[in-house]
Amino acid sequence: MPLKGPWKRVIKKLNNFQKDLEKELQQTLAQAAEEVESVAVGHLRNQDLGWKPLTKAYEDRKRRVKGKGSRALSEKILIATATYFQSITSYIEGFNAFIGVKRGVAREKDGSDIVDIANIHESKDKRTKIPRRPLWEPTFEETKPEVIKMFKKTLHEVTNR
Repeated sequence: MPLKGPWKRVIKKLNNFQKDLEKELQQTLAQAAEEVESVAVGHLRNQDLGWKPLTKAYEDRKRRVKGKGSRALSEKILIATATYFQSITSYIEGFNAFIGVKRGVAREKDGSDIVDIANIHESKDKRTKIPRRPLWEPTFEETKPEVIKMFKKTLHEVTNR
């Protein structure tokens, strides 16, 4: 008995569903990563995460260096030079998004990897006197609802075409 209805179109949609879903999820993943990156950069720029202030000695050191010209230091928390700020990126590998500072890409003049500096601030290093000043944990928590909404919207759109 022959089937009635638009079965050729249904079969074509089913055959393309996985490919379409993967493509749309990949795009959503990239958009979500860019959103998280943007929020993190905004927190650095706005200094709005309630971090413990810099010590008076470090503030004074930053001011002294600032007056020397070419290697001026920012007075902002987590930003001495622009290296950390400018090293924040997002990239996609497969179905994984990486947001932050990529290991081995950026170094301070003393040779220290920016990733290590970010880690010290993110998760208190007992070997230093530097207080914990997390950027990534609160950023991920803040953006989680929006990222979930983005993926739900994508799934809804793909499954209802």
